[in-house]
Amino acid sequence: MHRARVFGRCAPTTGIVPFMRLVAQVMAREPYASAKRTFWVVDNGSSHRGKAAITRLTTAFPHAVMVHTPVHASWLNQVVRHDVV
Repeated sequence: MHRARVFGRCAPTTGIVPFMRLVAQVMAREPYASAKRTFWVVDNGSSHRGKAAITRLTTAFPHAVMVHTPVHASWLNQVVRHDVV
């Protein structure tokens, strides 16, 4: 990774629509908008689990690649934090 940027968004609920809004927010900005590939590392939450989620992401953003953390590795959820305080 050459550089890192943190983007955030608070939504009143979780789900497919709020997740895809976050993706759209990030993917609209440089350097992600013009990148050859952008990797999305996600846990196995219901809003981005399974083949339907992968298809939804790549249909909306063909250069996006969804990478799931292992199912039995909850300690990795510290990286993909969804809690709202």
